Amino acid sequence: MPATARRILSSSRFWEHLPGGVLNAVFVDRLPLFGCLFFVGFFLYEFWQCYRTQDMAHKDIIGHLGGMALGGILILGGLL
Repeated sequence: MPATARRILSSSRFWEHLPGGVLNAVFVDRLPLFGCLFFVGFFLYEFWQCYRTQDMAHKDIIGHLGGMALGGILILGGLL
């Protein structure tokens, strides 16, 4: 496994934001407008937090996007 992927997957922040991404994928599937607004709100919050505190919020965003990808796979597979 490449070092970058290992570093991302070992980050607790990735795993903390993964469930939110899965939930966001469900919202996009069932309530598209709300799902899009949910993502935009999350992204703007993380962007603002990174701007204010310099806490490297990209880790949170990557976790959220990973959850959305996992949620999309589960939805397409009929599991959600």
